[in-house]
Amino acid sequence: MKARTIAAPQAVTLYHSTTTENATEILTTGFRDAIGHYLTDREWNGVWLSDVPLDENEGPRGSTVLEVALNLTEEELTTYEWTCDGQPYREWLVPAALINPRMTVRVLDGEALEEAGTRRWKATTKDAAPPLDHDSP
Repeated sequence: MKARTIAAPQAVTLYHSTTTENATEILTTGFRDAIGHYLTDREWNGVWLSDVPLDENEGPRGSTVLEVALNLTEEELTTYEWTCDGQPYREWLVPAALINPRMTVRVLDGEALEEAGTRRWKATTKDAAPPLDHDSP
């Protein structure tokens, strides 16, 4: 009988923009859920992640960008995606309890941040929504 190998899910790379102080706390203890109405009539909680780095003009407070590699599939994130017509990026509000045990996180700066921003610029010049970045397992 032949052995069958099942591929592990690829890590999805997303971004979280925040203040330097909050980034330090996240790197030390993990994410905590934010709570808010987010232009709706109900209360929501979770951690905002996007497929490209966002700046303060797009909502996040702070200019420190964290790259969050998650050991989750795009399908597993579907439930948490927020969509908005005409928005040139994708966003998710994901529970911290789901993110923290499945993440590798680092601060993006210099070349790495520039590269992520370049991917964003290229994505916003196309009509279709950009695919998520997938790292090798």
